[in-house]
Amino acid sequence: FEENLMEKYGYPDVDRHKIEHLFLTRKIEKFESQDIDERQSEAINELIRFISDWISGHILKTDMKYREFFNRVMKD
Repeated sequence: FEENLMEKYGYPDVDRHKIEHLFLTRKIEKFESQDIDERQSEAINELIRFISDWISGHILKTDMKYREFFNRVMKD
């Protein structure tokens, strides 16, 4: 949804944003394909670290950039 809005309004960093989302998707697919029975606590800790990094890196930084962009676009 957000990628469609970015394309519609000409967000300049849309390609980078898509790459980050692709990375997220592939990382989740990797977690899904793992056999966590053997190393359950390690896999859970890895997932928690990844989610924490995603929130602090993507949501709180990258997404805030497009928020600023859309605030400007909507004012015009």
